[in-house]
Amino acid sequence: MNHSEPNIIETVDIVVEFIEIAIHYILFIRNVYEIPVQQSRHPELNGYIQDLLLTIKPDLLNGSISKFYVCINDSQSNLLEKFTFQMKSMINDLSESQQADKTGSGLKEIQQYLRAFLMKISCLDAQLMPNPSDCTWCAWVEIVGDDPSPTKSTHLIPGEPSEIKVENGRLLPLRTLDTGLIKMEMFVEESGSKYHSSTQLSEF
Repeated sequence: MNHSEPNIIETVDIVVEFIEIAIHYILFIRNVYEIPVQQSRHPELNGYIQDLLLTIKPDLLNGSISKFYVCINDSQSNLLEKFTFQMKSMINDLSESQQADKTGSGLKEIQQYLRAFLMKISCLDAQLMPNPSDCTWCAWVEIVGDDPSPTKSTHLIPGEPSEIKVENGRLLPLRTLDTGLIKMEMFVEESGSKYHSSTQLSEF
C-alpha cells in the first residue's frame, strides 16, 4: 500500500485528531477557555476530549456516526452556538476485502484541507457575535438510522434532538472535505437569541 494514501483506519485516525484540534480551536476562538491559549492545559478537560473521541472512534470507523456537534451554552444552559461536523462514510458501500485495501485522497491533500478548516474557524470571531464570559460547552453525536440513542457506544448518554435545536438561528457554512473514504462538511449555527439580547441592551 502507498502510505501517502491513507486507508480507512488511517483516515479515521486523521479525522479524530482533526476534530480534537478543532474542538480546542472552537473553545479558544469563542472564548470558552478562561485563559488566552489555543489549547487547554487543563488535564481533566484534555482527558475528557480525548476519551470522548476514543469512545466514538469505532462508530466513525464503521460509518455509524453522521454528525458530531460542539454546542456552546450560556449560564442558563441556553444554546448559543452549534458547530456541526457532518460526516458520510463510504465504507459501508464496500465489501470487507475492499475495506481493507481501499485508500482515499493523498495524505498531503487531506492535511491541506484540514488546515483550511482550521483557518475558517480562526476567522469566526469576525462573523459571529461575542459570547458571554460564563459559557459552557458540551459535545453530541448523531448516528445514522432510526436508533433513538445518539450513538451505539454504551459510554455516552442518549439525549433529545430538541436539546440542541437552534432557535431562529443563522447558518454559516465553513468548509467541505472529501477524502474519498469519508466526506465531512462543517458549519455553525448561531442562535437568534444573541441578536435579540444585543438589541435589548442597545435600546436600554
